Amino acid sequence: MVVKLALLVALFSACASYKTSLLTCLFATIFYRNIVAKIYGVRMMPTMDLNTYYSDPKAQVLVCASILISETNFDYLEMVYRKHIHRHPKMYSSVEVIFGDPYYKKLPGGYNEALKTQLHKMDNKVIRN
Repeated sequence: MVVKLALLVALFSACASYKTSLLTCLFATIFYRNIVAKIYGVRMMPTMDLNTYYSDPKAQVLVCASILISETNFDYLEMVYRKHIHRHPKMYSSVEVIFGDPYYKKLPGGYNEALKTQLHKMDNKVIRN
């Protein structure tokens, strides 16, 4: 937040007239996240994903998703998952915070690292608390 404010103050004071200052600050405010994403080689987080990270400290959210599939070929399931994972970059990305704003950064291992963390084969065992 401080970095963004300092950038806006510097831009405002560097321009000759107040009109160009306002236009420059408006441009910087609108395209700030795009510029940071290009500089750091990360992907800008969409607005709805951003809303997940802006919350009250007392708000507790726990999201856990799992699909139980019985009597299937695990290799076939992995092939289908691998076929569709490239359409959703957030499935093979980690969240990186730059200047207080969250961005998506691709995992170093790419799809393979994501598959290791997202697909798990369970034998005929019962999970209990």
